[in-house]
Amino acid sequence: MRKFLLGALSFISLSTFGQSMDDSYYSITLGGGLTGATTTSSSQLIYDDRQNLTYEQFNNDSKNNQTMRLNLSAHAWYNKTLGFNWTMQAGLGYLDMGFRREQNNLQDGEYIHKEIGEGKILDKTNVEKNINYDYRFHYLDIPVWFNYELYKSKDYKTMYQFTGGVAANVLIKHQLTARLENFTIDGEDKFQINNTGYEARAFTMQLNLGFKVIHKLDKETTIIVQPIYSIHPMSVTNGQIDVMPYSFIVHAGLVFDLNKFKD
Repeated sequence: MRKFLLGALSFISLSTFGQSMDDSYYSITLGGGLTGATTTSSSQLIYDDRQNLTYEQFNNDSKNNQTMRLNLSAHAWYNKTLGFNWTMQAGLGYLDMGFRREQNNLQDGEYIHKEIGEGKILDKTNVEKNINYDYRFHYLDIPVWFNYELYKSKDYKTMYQFTGGVAANVLIKHQLTARLENFTIDGEDKFQINNTGYEARAFTMQLNLGFKVIHKLDKETTIIVQPIYSIHPMSVTNGQIDVMPYSFIVHAGLVFDLNKFKD
C-alpha cells in the first residue's frame, strides 16, 4: 500500500505543469496576424448614384480587389483544468477584424470614395496612384476555448495542445481608413471615412481552431504561443452587403501565478 501511495503521489506531482498550473492559472497574450473577409450581395439598390452602381455591382467589382491586412489582439485569460487531458480557456480582450480593398493605378477622372476630395481623381500626372481602404471591425472579444493535451515533453517543461472553441464579439467601433500611395488630395494622404458602406452588427459570433504550446522557461517564467484560425459563420453586417471575416493570428504571452502575491 505504501509503495502504491508513493507511486500515485509521484505520478500526480509529475503530471502537474508547475506550481502555477496545478489546477488553474491566469495568463495574458498579445496577438498579431492577418485578417480578410468574404463579401456577398444580391441587392439591386443603388450604392453609388454617380455611376448608377448597385450594391451587387459594387461588391462584385470590389471583391476582386480585396486582400488581407494585418490585425491585432490583446487578451487576459483564465485557464482551468477539467481532467482527462482537457483544459478550459476563457478570455476577455480586444480583437481587430476586417479586410482591405485596393484601387490601383488610378487614372484621371476615375471615381474613388465620394468622401475623398471631389470623389474622383483630378490628376493628369504619370505617377502611379493607389488607394488602400482598410475596413476595421473593433470588438470586445469573449472567447471560450477548450484545449486537449496532445503531447508533453519528458522533462515536463513543454506541452502541446489542440484548441477549439467559440467567441462572442461585441462591436466597439467600425471604421474605414483610406491611405493614398504616391499622391495626395487636398494635401492629405490619409482619410478617416464615416460612410463605410457596411452596417456593422452590434453582436456576432466566431469559430476558432488551432493549437497551443506551453513552455516553462524557468521556475518563475512560463510562456504561451497559440496560433488560431478564426471564421465568422454569419455576416457581421446588416444591410445590403454581407461580410464574413476570417483571420489567422498568433497569440503569445505569459502565465501569471497569483499565489505569490498572497504572501
